[in-house]
Amino acid sequence: MEFSRLSCDNAPFISVSITRGIAVLIVRSRLRISFTGGGTDLPAHYENFGGAVLSSTINKYFYTVLSERKDGRIQITSSDSHIFESWQEIAAMNATNSELEIPVAVLKELDEEVSIDLFLASEIPPGTGLGSSASECTSILKALTTYLHHPLSKYGLAERAFQSQAMPWGGTSAGRMNLRPPSAVSI
Repeated sequence: MEFSRLSCDNAPFISVSITRGIAVLIVRSRLRISFTGGGTDLPAHYENFGGAVLSSTINKYFYTVLSERKDGRIQITSSDSHIFESWQEIAAMNATNSELEIPVAVLKELDEEVSIDLFLASEIPPGTGLGSSASECTSILKALTTYLHHPLSKYGLAERAFQSQAMPWGGTSAGRMNLRPPSAVSI
């Protein structure tokens, strides 16, 4: 993979750097604060009545740092959870009910053979209600689709992030609108 061929013109939250000959892709996704709304995480409701959320992004971010490996393995490190796991293949990955549930769900949703390191970090602790899981999902998805040369529109990114978090092996249930601010709004 030659990172120098990546086009980052339309994505201000992507950075490519080369350190000691290793290309590193850095993606950040804004966190958000919700003011009102709901019903977007209950399919029985939003499929019949829709749903709305009033929220805004804030100046705090979730970061995904992706670098290529040469040994055929996938390693995910979460600085927030102080945990890392390494797998030989995506099919063998199982992180249900673990701190790595979201990145594993995204990798399985994409269903691409990769050999990468993912380093994950947030400027706020998990569980604060500031959309950290949605930001984590969109950041990881943006990093992987950029790396794989499968660009997504902002709307496409939000939809794929929703699908990733709704995957049976992921177990998480994000609301449809919860993924919009990190992926589709840049303030």
